Parts: sequence; C-alpha cells; structure tokens
Amino acid sequence: GFKDPAFANAQLENKEHPISFLGVELPIHYIEKSYYESENIQRVYTEEQGKVQALQAARKDLQEELSEKAKITGEKVLHNQIKNGKVKLIIHFQVLENIAVGQSITQGDIENARRKKHNEPST
Repeated sequence: GFKDPAFANAQLENKEHPISFLGVELPIHYIEKSYYESENIQRVYTEEQGKVQALQAARKDLQEELSEKAKITGEKVLHNQIKNGKVKLIIHFQVLENIAVGQSITQGDIENARRKKHNEPST
C-alpha cells in the first residue's frame, strides 16, 4: 500500500520503467517500489566447511553467468587463504561452452575468397 512496511529490517528496491506510445519513448517514467524483509544471519564454519561453501558459491555464480548448454568440466583451487575468519579462494574453472557466432556469407565474399585462394586479382 501507501504506508511504510511493517518489517523490522526492510530493503527497498526501485525499478524505473519508461513509458512509450506507438513505439516512441515518452520523457516520463514510473517507478515501481518493492519492499523486502531482510534478516542477518551469522554462520560459523570450520575451515574445511568454509572452503566447501565458498567453492559451491563460486560454482553457482559461474553457472548463473553461463548459458544453459555450457558445462563445467573441471575445477582446481589454485590458492586458498583464511584471514580474519574469512575464506578466500582463487579457483580455476574449465568450461565447455559454444562461443561461435553465426554470420551469413554474401556472394561477393565467396568470390573474393576464391580469388585470394587462387592468387587472382580482384575486379
């Protein structure tokens, strides 16, 4: 509604949406405000549990950035450090992902490629 949220720890998220008419963006926007309740939780892990949790979090973050067809084929912890109760890992991931971009070849490009192959001058 129009009142402040009744949460003890509320987080505010603003999303600005442009307004368009007949495909033309108008110089006005509307703002959508969302309130979320947040809760601070402190967890205590052993060093080994911290490394496992950090590795899982890194794997999850990487999966979110990759396409659905991409696959993590390997991972290796290059360096781990525990300082002030925090775990810091440097991880090398091996990922199999198709990064090819399809492009059309026009007729002129094919003829120029054929000439270059046979060392003929272009016209």
